Amino acid sequence: MAHEDTDDETRTVRAAILRRLPPGERVEIALQMSIDVRAIALAGIAERDPNAGPREHELELFRILYGDTLIRAAFANEPHEQG
Repeated sequence: MAHEDTDDETRTVRAAILRRLPPGERVEIALQMSIDVRAIALAGIAERDPNAGPREHELELFRILYGDTLIRAAFANEPHEQG
């Protein structure tokens, strides 16, 4: 994945470093990145809807990621807003 704020040489060096890491370390990095992105997304949702609670924020993240139909089916007994 190319990043517009990263030059080609830096991307090449970063890719070489990552290739040298053991698979387990690469998985750990990917997992931490996933956790970080989720936290950033939840923070954005909370900023847009500060009156909702953490569970509502989480349900909104799920709705964004998986769509209304799946969320309605999976969380039928929980309140959710139409987005």
